[in-house]
Amino acid sequence: MAFLNPNPSLKLKTFTINLQVVSLYEKQNIESEVVSQALYGENFHILEKKNDWILIQLKDDNYTGWILNYSYFNFFKTNYMVNIPCTWVYNSPDIKSYPRIKLFAGSKLKVIELRKSWARVEITEKKLFNGYIPVRHIVKKNKKLNWLNIIKQFENAPYLWGGKTVNGIDCSGLLQLSLKFLGLKIPRDTKDQRNYFKNFILKDKSKILKKGDIIFWKGHVAVILNNKKLIHANAFHMSVKIEQIESALKRINQQYVVIRF
Repeated sequence: MAFLNPNPSLKLKTFTINLQVVSLYEKQNIESEVVSQALYGENFHILEKKNDWILIQLKDDNYTGWILNYSYFNFFKTNYMVNIPCTWVYNSPDIKSYPRIKLFAGSKLKVIELRKSWARVEITEKKLFNGYIPVRHIVKKNKKLNWLNIIKQFENAPYLWGGKTVNGIDCSGLLQLSLKFLGLKIPRDTKDQRNYFKNFILKDKSKILKKGDIIFWKGHVAVILNNKKLIHANAFHMSVKIEQIESALKRINQQYVVIRF
């Protein structure tokens, strides 16, 4: 559900998600379709307010949806990003201390100090507090990583329509999240993702599929890991699954395009 500001000259105020994950709904009803999710540290604009709900537009992908009107804070700056499926922020630099908040891959946070194995971070929840996160679980926001290594860490995560975390994720969310670590801000939905890569469509599909290729079907996407296997979040297995390319193509049995970039 993408939305473009009808008045580009109007500068909208920026806010930041301050919960571990927030679902974006199609309607002002928690039983309506979850169209996407926003992670801790993601920035957005408020487009409309209605009772207990606000219509927001995420800055990274321009996606819009309704969230409950308590899931955010005034804008705060971030400089690091969580680079594993999930981790904890602790009260002190001690694995036995109280875990304050669980953060997911792609969450952005403000690091104040780096120590040998811990980073002191400023967390904005209901109130501001300093916590500690393992250094190996974060990376500078502008640092590029091997996105295929990221995507493989999600194997066996449950499938969830609109999901963007290891607790539940869909096919386009998995692609968008993993490519974030390559520095790419791609759209949220498969049709828009395919259009984003339109200049990289492989003309000759008789060529052997190779590592890093992306396959788009109508409403679905998968990533090639090698010349025999692919990975995708799918409703057939109801999970993120690594499987044989031949088996997936046969089962899905639809026209597809291959992206090589």
